[in-house]
Amino acid sequence: MSRLLSPGLAIALVAYVLLRALLLHTAFDETALVHYELYPMGTIPKLLSGTGEIPLHFHYDNAAGQFFTGFVAWPLYALFGDSYLVLKLVPALLGLAGLFFLHLFLRENFSERAATIGSLLFALGPVPTMMKYSVLAAGNHFEHIPFAILTLWCFYRLHREHGGSDRRWLFITGIAMGFQLFILLGAAIPILLLCLTHLGLRGMRGAVKDLGVLVPGAVIGMLPLFAVNWASRGRGGGFLGAKFEEGGPGFLDRVREFAVERIDRAATFDDFLGMPASVAASLFLAVSAVAWFASAPQAMGGARSLFAGLFRRTDDASDFTRARLVPLVLYFPAVVVVYGMTNFELHDLAPPLQAEGYRYYLPHFLFITCLIAVAADRWLGAEGLRRLAGRVLVCGSFCAASFNLTYLDLGFENTGLGTRYAGYNYVQTARTLFSPLNGLVIGEWPGKWEPDRAEIAGVIEGFEPPWRQQLYIGAGFCEGLLQHKRNADRLAKGEPFLDTRDFLPAYPDAARGFVARGTGVAVRWVHTRRGESLADWITMQTPRPDPFIADVIAGAAIPQDFPHVRSEFRTIFGAGRTALEDLDPQRAEQLARGLGHLAGVVLERGMSGEVAELEDLFQGIRMEHRNALLRGVGEQLAIAGEAPRIPSSARRLKAPEGERVLAESFEKIVRRAWGDEADRVLVEADRDR
Repeated sequence: MSRLLSPGLAIALVAYVLLRALLLHTAFDETALVHYELYPMGTIPKLLSGTGEIPLHFHYDNAAGQFFTGFVAWPLYALFGDSYLVLKLVPALLGLAGLFFLHLFLRENFSERAATIGSLLFALGPVPTMMKYSVLAAGNHFEHIPFAILTLWCFYRLHREHGGSDRRWLFITGIAMGFQLFILLGAAIPILLLCLTHLGLRGMRGAVKDLGVLVPGAVIGMLPLFAVNWASRGRGGGFLGAKFEEGGPGFLDRVREFAVERIDRAATFDDFLGMPASVAASLFLAVSAVAWFASAPQAMGGARSLFAGLFRRTDDASDFTRARLVPLVLYFPAVVVVYGMTNFELHDLAPPLQAEGYRYYLPHFLFITCLIAVAADRWLGAEGLRRLAGRVLVCGSFCAASFNLTYLDLGFENTGLGTRYAGYNYVQTARTLFSPLNGLVIGEWPGKWEPDRAEIAGVIEGFEPPWRQQLYIGAGFCEGLLQHKRNADRLAKGEPFLDTRDFLPAYPDAARGFVARGTGVAVRWVHTRRGESLADWITMQTPRPDPFIADVIAGAAIPQDFPHVRSEFRTIFGAGRTALEDLDPQRAEQLARGLGHLAGVVLERGMSGEVAELEDLFQGIRMEHRNALLRGVGEQLAIAGEAPRIPSSARRLKAPEGERVLAESFEKIVRRAWGDEADRVLVEADRDR
């Protein structure tokens, strides 16, 4: 145990856990990627628990790591509940394992000091992009990092201790490579670098002989990837093929974008203690450049040795020592070339989740962390100016990493939010049923096609309430977006793009109100990208008394098919409240009901600060709109969870007929959703008062 757990590793593990725990406890919204984590990663474990049946490969686009995250979250949900916080334990725990193997990798191949520096930097971030992604259950980009480290450790152990020829370690390394590729297709870049290194160390003949063991291991590691691509008819290959299609900026322009124009922004630093983010960005860029260029000469010498080794077999340990830095140094130029050849995109996104726009840099940050540790260790072991340079390199790295502390709210004003958010989203899950890639279509795709609404409804009907009703809301959202896409010419003429008569008749009678409500959410989604006032937009899109148009208007109070985070509530509610003043009485009543749906989300999850904010905002609602708002609250609470109830905080919202309206709307939707089980549900809800 003493050999495994050194003081440096122990300190790094404590720092890693403490930083993530404080971040998730005090500043959860800084890490809430609600539009991508809750579905599919957070919903997959719910589906595995038997809430309904959607084929697993339906949720696959290109990153099979999404399945891995979902499967790991499954037992965690069973043990600790299905909150958003529990979902985030998956990447956090994987990062902890990655930290352990990073320390072993650096200690075994370089030194204890290099391992301590590298593992402490990893524990602190070393940059916001990496630190935030270590608690983002995105399914692939950070989840791939621990497996990349594991593969490095296996590969280097294979060559350091076994001359690259040990059949057992060849097999283990192959499995690690294959599984790393299963998590993230982009892992092909570092894996290819390792394979080229192996070729140079073992020579042509030796490497070809090794394939008989390495390839079967890799195939075993990739079996899940093969399975999901077989079920989805090669969807991963189609994704990669599309990324190499021509169009857009040229190769050199894209190379310049990745390696020069974006490199300082990719770390996504924010201001800290009055110091501007540019200080940390420049500092980290400087130490990264110093570490890379300081390591490049040794790596180039190792590359020349590897090239010479192509035509001779060698088990000389000195060859491996010279080649140690080759994969670490060559990763950045390799990924720059690949980016230049593809059409992947980088984005400058708004706070707090700028990191999402620069996720393709995560492996670079891992490798540069290793190079900083190795370079600093080498210089610290020297004398004079080199030792001073080593100290400056270490201090600069940790100074930049300290900017990650800016995200912690040590005033502890909004703590424990992660336990209040649900860790799944059935509304958004409906998107997969409308993807033509999954085959629930009538006609030809690509070409002229329509969603097979009978089959889609059949899948949704297989779910228990309230997941069924939430899926129908999601189906309505998809219908609305489809109408917007196909009727863009109408919108260009200033006409409504929406006509519920085109799709509502295809759904069961009891579901149409929920579908229409979801369609209203899509109407609002489109509005967020336009310039009209919300009141004018709703009026333009609802000129006729189409079927369930009242539910469409109510749905327009919510701007997205994923839940808002705590910090967004006042803005969303305020926009709806402003629109009430400009709408005609009939539409205003329905929009007020929709604001009740939004309020129901707030009341159901019960964050004390958000509930207090709702109560304050409610005072600004005109008395004639309050009954409608309370009606919406009851409707939302009835389908908010497996055990619906009316919390006491809902009864504090006073309206002329508030108590009666709240109870009646709650019971009405419970009976519609639960059918024969409604009496039991209502009795249990009353017992919880």
